[in-house]
Amino acid sequence: MVCDGRPCATSANPRSKSFDDSPSHVYHDVLIALDESRGINNGQPSLWAYLFDYLDLVPGEQILHLGCGTGYYTAIIAELVGSAGWVTAVEIDATLAQKARAALADWPQVRVIHADGARTSFEPADAIIASAGATHPVPSWLDALRPGGRLLFPMATARNGPGAMLLVSRRPENGFAARFLCRAGFIDFQGARDPAVSRRLAVALRRDQGAAVKSLRRDSHAEDETCWFHGKGWCLSRRGSDGQH
Repeated sequence: MVCDGRPCATSANPRSKSFDDSPSHVYHDVLIALDESRGINNGQPSLWAYLFDYLDLVPGEQILHLGCGTGYYTAIIAELVGSAGWVTAVEIDATLAQKARAALADWPQVRVIHADGARTSFEPADAIIASAGATHPVPSWLDALRPGGRLLFPMATARNGPGAMLLVSRRPENGFAARFLCRAGFIDFQGARDPAVSRRLAVALRRDQGAAVKSLRRDSHAEDETCWFHGKGWCLSRRGSDGQH
């Protein structure tokens, strides 16, 4: 995993004299393997702290967490929204979903669902957080955002390769603001990957790291000079969400 182009630590050093199986290592800024054979881990704590700061989650909000794994960051989200909030955690892997239910039993405001987050419709949410790499914004995610809602997901450029974290905000009046926060590499979001889009996105990110992106458009329009990346049914645009350059 990388953020801002710099490699992040991947594990505790097994050659270190302090390395052991103590649960205290979970509180270090390291990746903890959930399924080493498939490259699934809990995610870099420093990266997620950085991302949560941008999401600005507040007590009472309703959150959708896609690809929750065993629930490590779902628990943190639950603490941020408090007992008045609600978190729906979705995990496609049955074993991980079962472990998440057990781990999150102490948070009554959390519900864990075993489902495909790319092929499921959802109730309106104040924020949607995806913990796996998609090549495009899934329509059901955008549809579920309330006015003022935020969508955070890693746009992936290659299989298990680095992409970039995209933050989309639904404006109360109309449209979606969008910007890239940092480079990051995540495992694939099953059902939300298109190899052709992945290759084109890699080329686009090499141009300017996504610095020109200001909004996400869903209206039907021909590709023009304002389109940073023109997709099918969506477009990352150089125009602001108000239509201004």
